[in-house]
Amino acid sequence: MTRADGSNSTLMRAVSTRRRFLSTAVGIAAGSTALALADPALAAANDPVFAAIKAFRVTADAHIAALDEQNRLEVAGDPRADDVSEQPCYAEMAAFNALITTTPVTLSGLAALLAFLNDLVVQGEGWRFEGQADATILIATLAESVCKLAVQSG
Repeated sequence: MTRADGSNSTLMRAVSTRRRFLSTAVGIAAGSTALALADPALAAANDPVFAAIKAFRVTADAHIAALDEQNRLEVAGDPRADDVSEQPCYAEMAAFNALITTTPVTLSGLAALLAFLNDLVVQGEGWRFEGQADATILIATLAESVCKLAVQSG
């Protein structure tokens, strides 16, 4: 008769790393965004994070357009080139700061924020996080959202 030695090779060991947790959470959020946003009009009306995402997208697009104009002016030798993108850059930074401090109040808002931030990183836009301070702010915002959602559902 065989003896059980207490190990089961078919079970994966739980790895409790922050990286694994975050990548799993982002993956789940990204995968469930379509389901969570079944009624986007209702979700957008109830969660300020959708407006923050939209505001960031608008300011990011305006900044890109300003950079294109700055490049055009530089090629033409226009001395105004240096000033063209300054204000749109500040507006984009302010919109990003507003985004990472806006607490999602719905599950669909939380999923949308996580998916949006994941897309930024995947697209090489992770530089927007200015070091540990932004990461700390974002983690606090997400934790606050999760706690509020847990209380609502409990």
